[in-house]
Amino acid sequence: MEQSLVATECKNCGAALAGAFCHECGQKTSVGRLNVRYFIDEVLSSLFQVEKGLFFTAKALSIQPGTSIRDYLQGQRAPHFKPLAYLLVTSAIYVFLAYLFEFNTYSKDFLSGFSVGVEEHKTPLEQKAIDGFNWLANNQVYSLLLTIPLFSIGSYLAFFRSGYNYLEHLIINVYITAHQLLIYASLSGLIPEDSKVEVLPLLLGVTYNLWAYCQLFQRGNGFKRVIQGLCVYLIFLFIFAVLMLIVIAIVSPAKV
Repeated sequence: MEQSLVATECKNCGAALAGAFCHECGQKTSVGRLNVRYFIDEVLSSLFQVEKGLFFTAKALSIQPGTSIRDYLQGQRAPHFKPLAYLLVTSAIYVFLAYLFEFNTYSKDFLSGFSVGVEEHKTPLEQKAIDGFNWLANNQVYSLLLTIPLFSIGSYLAFFRSGYNYLEHLIINVYITAHQLLIYASLSGLIPEDSKVEVLPLLLGVTYNLWAYCQLFQRGNGFKRVIQGLCVYLIFLFIFAVLMLIVIAIVSPAKV
């Protein structure tokens, strides 16, 4: 059995050691030789933060999403997986399962449907806009990175009195959206297309969002917070529609 090498000086910076970690650079005082176990531990902790980040965050967002996000915003960040990294991981899982089980992502359905709606009588410039929508529909991460800021405007306006600034609303909605993707990924592949319950994952995702908002934002009663949460969706759809109309107006020639 291999023994760890306990040194009196830090192997990393040379500082005198007292305790389990170096007070100068934070490296462990117990340094073992490189082996397979060390390599696996380093990969898991450094790349995926599995020891305390990814699984902790997934569990916390499943059980108490609003409380977990509020703890993160108030400074309890060490145990949490970083929000953007969590979004990238869950998005990758969702896209992989969508490819594996051959179902469309919700962003693809939404953006593709919009591009089909403006397909007729298109000009070359309008075709470029349609191509842009189709590209977003096929690139889940980029479409999320573009829509989450718009959605965050909605939550910022609907929950203005909560005291959170816009950047904090971005973090809130990144975490919620990322966990919604796990809901979609776990259910969408099990539900046949064109079935009566095909929208069930989407409805559960919206319900999860409202639940997280009700836990996180504590002003007013529960019914009021649900109404505010629904207003977030209405504000988002309004902003998105206005932006799409602006895009169409820019790429469409003036009618005489």
